[in-house]
Amino acid sequence: MTKRMPSSKLVATLGALATAVLLTTLARPAEAAVFIVDTKAVDLGDLIPGDGKCEWATIVPVGQRCTLRAAVQEANALAGADVIIIPHGWHIVLSRPGRNEDNAATGDLDILEDVTIASFLPPGPEAWPVIDGNGIDRVFHVLGNYPVLSISGLVITGGVAAAPGLENGGGILDSTGQGLDLANCRIHHNVANYAGGGLMGDHASTSGESSSVDTCSIEDNRAVLGTAVTVRECLSP
Repeated sequence: MTKRMPSSKLVATLGALATAVLLTTLARPAEAAVFIVDTKAVDLGDLIPGDGKCEWATIVPVGQRCTLRAAVQEANALAGADVIIIPHGWHIVLSRPGRNEDNAATGDLDILEDVTIASFLPPGPEAWPVIDGNGIDRVFHVLGNYPVLSISGLVITGGVAAAPGLENGGGILDSTGQGLDLANCRIHHNVANYAGGGLMGDHASTSGESSSVDTCSIEDNRAVLGTAVTVRECLSP
């Protein structure tokens, strides 16, 4: 599927950097789609998830159409392991209220298919993009048919897990038990009304796979149980 690249010089430069990243640490199969987030001005979803175009509207100029939420919805609608790239130094604020919705249209960013969300390399933690839940919901929720969310070079903050029955995982809730591959990240100042202030692995994997967290700082989160990380075993009869 051919990806429409914005024509501005800035985004062209970002595209070149994204290609370099993909050729190194973020290599994916040939069919993977690559979405470059090019606006943080709004938090709106994708017009037509699955059409291969990350755009919340067509009336805005090319180069200002791909929100993080729209990119996540596109990745959810496409088969294969896709890649979302966020520019360094950006602070993206989630602002679409609506908990207990599982298609990333409102509230948290629901992950339904394999996806890597990363910043450009190699700048250090001081330049990592920030994904801010803004208190409207947690930041990421991994659910469905065992997708894997891979994160590299991001800060996750401002998440609040408070929906009845879904009060776990203030920053990230992994409802599959094997859906996380985190590296070079910071998860801080998130809140869960029950367990896993920073991160909650809601079930143990039954397939032999497991989540991975490497070189991540998980600090200053709040919860009744497990202010940083909580893993809950799921026992089958």
